[in-house]
Amino acid sequence: MVELTVNQTKEFIRQSIKNKDSRAIFLWGEGGIGKTSLIYQVSQELGIYLVDKKLSQENPVTAVGLFYPEIQRKMTLRLPRIYLQTAIQRDNQGLPTIMFFDELINAHPDVISAIWELINERIIEGYRFRNLYLISASNEIDENISMINPAFWSRFSHIKVVPSLNEF
Repeated sequence: MVELTVNQTKEFIRQSIKNKDSRAIFLWGEGGIGKTSLIYQVSQELGIYLVDKKLSQENPVTAVGLFYPEIQRKMTLRLPRIYLQTAIQRDNQGLPTIMFFDELINAHPDVISAIWELINERIIEGYRFRNLYLISASNEIDENISMINPAFWSRFSHIKVVPSLNEF
């Protein structure tokens, strides 16, 4: 895990987007250091649509969508949530989206399972995103991290956001 200040983290994210780096980014840091604010700032600076989901407040249905029966094809499909439908529409137009999953380590394990394919493959219900940038954040590492599959963590570039007196 690399340690970066808030401004360095913003620059890292800007460069990742500029270079079309698809690796998900995970921001760690003390509560109130500015992780969420810096995501909003980068999104606004770059003019990129931002989806902000507080995963600790979600369940698998509210996180990604509701299942429904497709009778003619004899299968069950998922109707993606509006934020995912919007991201898919934008992606089809070649427009980028930043999807920010905040409070990820406090999410229920079923929520993490529901977003696994999105994090791992950039796929939701068979649709593969080409212009999606995934960023997650949580406060300092705590006991909840041990409950999450290590393979999941390996999908992220981990950054510890640290304070800097020069940036206040």
